[in-house]
Amino acid sequence: MSKKYRRIGEIAKELGVTTSTIRFWEKKFSQLNPKKNRSGHRMFTYRDVEIIKLIHHYTHKEGFTLEGTMKKLEKAMPSENSKEFYEEMSRLIKELRSLVDDL
Repeated sequence: MSKKYRRIGEIAKELGVTTSTIRFWEKKFSQLNPKKNRSGHRMFTYRDVEIIKLIHHYTHKEGFTLEGTMKKLEKAMPSENSKEFYEEMSRLIKELRSLVDDL
């Protein structure tokens, strides 16, 4: 059974990067948004960990720059603040309303 949340140190150790690298990525990538517990420690969800793994893959394995990685990630999963995200959410809401009206 996997844990619901993971700490930054666990993820850093698994990927072979420093915790400061992950904190830096957190500032650069809006898709990455860990919660903090009462003591202020970052708690990463499964989604956060998958995003970190993608960032690591693009930057360390494929040699992309941060800008290139940002573009790849934005195409794969738009941030919750992006125009594309809001457009897609609006489309889905309209579709759901249409389905409810049909019932």
